[in-house]
Parts: sequence; C-alpha cells; structure tokens
Amino acid sequence: MGKRKSRMENMVNYSHFDTCFKGRKVFITGHTGFKGSWLLVWLHSIGAIIKGYSLPPENEYDLYYKINGDELCESIFSDIRDKDRLLKEILDFQPDFIFHLAAQPIVRLSYEIPVDTFEINVLGTVHLLEAIRFLENKCVCVLITKDKVYENKECIIHIERQTH
Repeated sequence: MGKRKSRMENMVNYSHFDTCFKGRKVFITGHTGFKGSWLLVWLHSIGAIIKGYSLPPENEYDLYYKINGDELCESIFSDIRDKDRLLKEILDFQPDFIFHLAAQPIVRLSYEIPVDTFEINVLGTVHLLEAIRFLENKCVCVLITKDKVYENKECIIHIERQTH
C-alpha cells in the first residue's frame, strides 16, 4: 500500500503547470539574469510561448548563454526604464502571464548608484504595471524580489498582545 499524497502535494504538481502554461504567452522581465534564465528553461520545457525583456548578459559565461537563451524565446534587449519600449513590447505580445524579475539587485552597488537603483527597481515596476493597464485581456503578473533588499537585524521581536 503506497503512501497517500497530502493535500498540499495535490494542489500543485507538474501537470498543473503544464496545463497552465503550455501554449500560453509569458513575458519575462530580467530573463537574462540567474533566476530569469532558470525560469526561461522551465517555461520553455513545458511549452510556453516566451518573450523576454532584459539588458543583455554581462559576459559569455552568464547562464543565459549556457542555456542558449536566444533559442528558447524572443529576446528584447532593452532597459526596464524605457517605458515606451516596454509598453510597446508588452502590447505587441499580449501576454497571459508576466514574471517581473528585472532589477538592480546588488545591495553594495545600490549604495554607489542610488538614483539608478531606484529608477530600475521602482520606476521599472511602475512602468510594467502601467503597461498592464492597456492590455486587451486579463494578465496574471508575478512580481519577484529577493530577501537582500530588506534589512535583517537578526533579532527576535516579541509582540505583546494588548487587551481592552
């Protein structure tokens, strides 16, 4: 007798994603980065139609080149701050899903270029959300960040419950 799957295991499985993304249009910002490249491979493997929007990879050793990313999607190399180009690419593609990974993620660099970091991370997201408003059909948008953008004080906070 085999072990019964839990409810959580039944909620999401590979066939669910296959059904959800196969043949659907997926727009990925930051598709040349580490996470974006892995997302690109996965979505391509289950049959999604993908358009990527990102700066070009920094060097020939980047994962994007190792996976032959240009063969897995239509790639647009442009800056997330170029709101007119971003709008055009999204509206031309009419995606069913958007994964937004484009960012300036390096904390130390953000101290050196704070204005650029703000423009990329905040205004880039605003440009994306603004473009979604003009789509003809509904679109699911997943915004992705990382834990390094939040200060971790490495302490335990005790919250006392107040009673009236």
